[in-house]
Amino acid sequence: MEIVEKLIERIKLEDFADKHKLTLEIHERSEKDWVDNNRPFHKYYAEFGSCEIKEGCVLSSAYGNGSTKEEAIEDYKKQISNVHLVFGAYTKKRKDIITPYII
Repeated sequence: MEIVEKLIERIKLEDFADKHKLTLEIHERSEKDWVDNNRPFHKYYAEFGSCEIKEGCVLSSAYGNGSTKEEAIEDYKKQISNVHLVFGAYTKKRKDIITPYII
């Protein structure tokens, strides 16, 4: 029996960012700015600027949270894997990307 695997593409975050000329931003939060007392405080969050996830006709912001920069990046990779990303929505420079799995 022959088995053919048709897997979703995988790409390193760095290679994905380079391919699409994106800059990953790491932001540090002040604990006094944390407004969600129902969730633990995350010192860092990671994101591509002006990037949103499109689900149907809805755009929602995405960013990865973490106690460390590395945790924030890992969380962000999970959120932006295998989804429809929109950069610069509602601008003339809008860019849509269907992402592979980001590793």
